[in-house]
Amino acid sequence: SEKLVTLDKNVPVSQDFLSFQAQAYDPQKLVTFLTQNNFQSLIKKVTNYTAPEAVSSCEFLEKNEIECLQSMEQLSNWLGCVKDKLALLGYEDAQHDLIGLALSNAQGNSCYIPFKHTLSSYEIQDDLFAIASGSKQIGLEQCAKLLIPILENTNILKIGHNIKKTWHELNASLKQDIVMDPIADIELMSYDLDGMRHGHTIEDLVRIHCHQEPRELENNQEEVKKKNAFSALPLSVAAMYMGYKVQAIGAIYPILKQKMIQDKAWEIYQDIDAPLIPILYRMEEEGILVEQSGLVQLEDRFSNDLSRLQEAIWKEAQEEFNINSPAQLGVILYEKRGLSGGKRGSNGHWTTDVKALDALAEQGDSLAQLVLKYRSISKLKSTYVDVLMELIQKDPRIHTTFSLTATNTGRLASSDPNLQNIPVRTEEGKEIRRIFVARPGYKILSADYSQIELRLMAEVGNVAKLKNSFLHNEDIHARTASEVLNIPLDQITADQRRRAKAINFGIIYGISAFGLAANLGISRSEAKAYIDMYFQQYPEIKSYMQQTEKFVQENGYVCTPFGRKIYIDGLESNATKAFALRAAINAPIQGGAADLIKMAMIRVHKALQQTSLQAKLLLQVHDELVFEVAECDVSQASELIKTQMEQVVKLSLPLIAEVGVADNWKEAH
Repeated sequence: SEKLVTLDKNVPVSQDFLSFQAQAYDPQKLVTFLTQNNFQSLIKKVTNYTAPEAVSSCEFLEKNEIECLQSMEQLSNWLGCVKDKLALLGYEDAQHDLIGLALSNAQGNSCYIPFKHTLSSYEIQDDLFAIASGSKQIGLEQCAKLLIPILENTNILKIGHNIKKTWHELNASLKQDIVMDPIADIELMSYDLDGMRHGHTIEDLVRIHCHQEPRELENNQEEVKKKNAFSALPLSVAAMYMGYKVQAIGAIYPILKQKMIQDKAWEIYQDIDAPLIPILYRMEEEGILVEQSGLVQLEDRFSNDLSRLQEAIWKEAQEEFNINSPAQLGVILYEKRGLSGGKRGSNGHWTTDVKALDALAEQGDSLAQLVLKYRSISKLKSTYVDVLMELIQKDPRIHTTFSLTATNTGRLASSDPNLQNIPVRTEEGKEIRRIFVARPGYKILSADYSQIELRLMAEVGNVAKLKNSFLHNEDIHARTASEVLNIPLDQITADQRRRAKAINFGIIYGISAFGLAANLGISRSEAKAYIDMYFQQYPEIKSYMQQTEKFVQENGYVCTPFGRKIYIDGLESNATKAFALRAAINAPIQGGAADLIKMAMIRVHKALQQTSLQAKLLLQVHDELVFEVAECDVSQASELIKTQMEQVVKLSLPLIAEVGVADNWKEAH
């Protein structure tokens, strides 16, 4: 121990001692690094000692005026000063009531409009912002008359942080279909500039781009948050808090825009991501209809399946136990049944995750197979059926929320509920899609790209044989099996095609021999032989992978074919480097497909707007778009959507969109 902690005083130093003096640092880079690694106390120290010139761009945050508007006259006067830019931010409680709205003009002056605060008698008499007639709040309907013309003024840029959420709040509270254009979103701008290298909250962006520590809510902020009692705050505190945040939105926008232009990220934001905001807003407002009777039947079916599986599991285990308890399940599998291959976790219990159960199921253990089936149905029931049963009590149309900033590759994410992760390979997953239906007189239309990621791999890697197969509309997996195994195409078996398909898709994700062996149930040496033969037939893919690995290690990011930068974490550590390199190989392909479907959404939306067709985009699920189309317009809409999707960009390979039409989502896809 003494040797371990004793400093070595005899280390040879070749450099001049003075060269070790502390050097000037780049505050932005340092704060970005500290934010990424969650060094909160260090961030505060750094921002306290940042040079004055580094914070000058945002220094007005501390001195600009914040007003609390409590009369129509005050609101009218304030809005009269809004000329070309307006930052806005609402505060919504857990019941989705808009408690108040903060605004900031181009000069950085801000205001707070309270709508539903609980005012105490003390506050009415002594509030800092009280007017002569006593403290009061502006009614939402009154506010709408003055505010909506400003929001819909096409000469005023509306700037927000997750502006789509604020848009929904305003639309619901003011009870009008507001059309906000033009708009800007600093959360999305930050994401397009830096990806997932740091968080994108207003507080994060103030630290990173303004080099300031964000002012916190006064009066026991954490307790207020826990109690969800923002409406009970004194107006002075609420106004200062919201006014500061909305000032920050306005101040950060020009800083981010300049950095994005310098970093060549502005085009991705302006041409691909920002135009999606109003499209996603409309999709969320529209929602998709759920057939209640079908949902009830599915709930009954899943409940019966779980009861039957529970009895079968107990019978197989020869005792009753809590199937949802990993500890109890582990004891039965590895101690009472004596199965091999078990591992204990850090808590001392046997590991019974999906990977462990899959390994046992592949060995033929019937109990593991039953538990896997039980877990699959249980997850579907709790994640979708139970959630949908609750949601349709309020509205038979389900309104998911799409996020543009939740994934590393640029893919959209869906939440509350997540409609993008419904499994499509299991019969139970398909049945969930069946309950999403069209309203009377309409049809569900599903349009998705055929093998888009493989096509992009062939495109970006310039893979001659793959491109030739796509150009001749061949069965790409059968052709791969024929090339790799040197067997005539017409002699390829279903199993050989299955293996080639696993390799084709596995290669996109940088699969290893170990991973392929696990997927196909073959030995690692056999899997390695398959991969070696694959690269012999498609050397361009191997070259692409090597070039990508070299590029990402030198730059820390990769690019999609359309210019989006995707930053890759984990390259510095030997423990995570292999995983990071696999992610880097896949990111341009998956990210490119995400860019492509976004561009298709924009193009299809514009094309539909120029027609009288009754067709609305409802969902985006990876490479698939789901529409609700009037029965009389199905033929024309199908042709238009297919054409627009296939012509969205010009590649050396054709893009193929497949269209299906039915009464429900399952049958349409």
